Amino acid sequence: ALFAVNTSGISHYKGTLDGTWTFYCNELLSTESKTAQGEEVTVPSIWHHPKFGYGTYCKEIIGLDPETTYAFMMNESPGTACSAFVNGKYISSCGVVSTTRQSKACCKPWLVSFKSDANGRAVIAIQVSNWVYRKAGIWGNVYFGEAGQIKRDFDMRAACSAFVIGM
Repeated sequence: ALFAVNTSGISHYKGTLDGTWTFYCNELLSTESKTAQGEEVTVPSIWHHPKFGYGTYCKEIIGLDPETTYAFMMNESPGTACSAFVNGKYISSCGVVSTTRQSKACCKPWLVSFKSDANGRAVIAIQVSNWVYRKAGIWGNVYFGEAGQIKRDFDMRAACSAFVIGM
């Protein structure tokens, strides 16, 4: 699934990666696969498969500036654990993604920074495993934009949460 971003003339792009992704059930992939059976799913949503298990969500983004650092952030836990790959390269994890029950769940929010390839293309793969919650999948918005803006949003949410907890 392609997500075209026209960043020409825009100093700060920000939006979401919500919409159509390719989902590979019971596959832990680092990029889209030509051999594994994928299905189009909507993000955010919960799995239509058994709630416990694992899989990979993939989305291709084109039209990015190769010199710009981008980021995506999720406020809601995607399953119980997740790992991010961009263009086949591991970026970060939140919890421990596994094919069997694990007790290390992810914390939220989760912030991932990356750069596109030289052609302005980024294939995002998010591995997800769910062994705890009653629902599974990427069930919250995936916020996307230039890293500075997304980091400010991340910091603001953390500060607000700390303030509320302190009260």
